[in-house]
Amino acid sequence: MFEVLEVLWPDFSNEMKVAKDLDDILAAHEKYLHSIVKLSIRMGLRSCCSYLRHLFVQHLFVFSLFGMLQLI
Repeated sequence: MFEVLEVLWPDFSNEMKVAKDLDDILAAHEKYLHSIVKLSIRMGLRSCCSYLRHLFVQHLFVFSLFGMLQLI
C-alpha cells in the first residue's frame, strides 16, 4: 500500500496547493482516492499473477522431480 500512496501523493499535494476553494479540495481528494483504488487493484492483480506463477513453477518442479524418481 505504501508504494501506491507514495506514487500518488505528489500529484495530490500539487492539486491541494493550487486549490482555490473547498470544491477544488474535495475534487482533488476524490480523484486521489479513486487513483489509490485503481492502482491498488492493478498492483494487487500483479501480485496475484506473480504468486500464481510462483506456484505453477513449484508444481512443475515437483512433478518433474517425481517423474525423474519414477525412472530410477
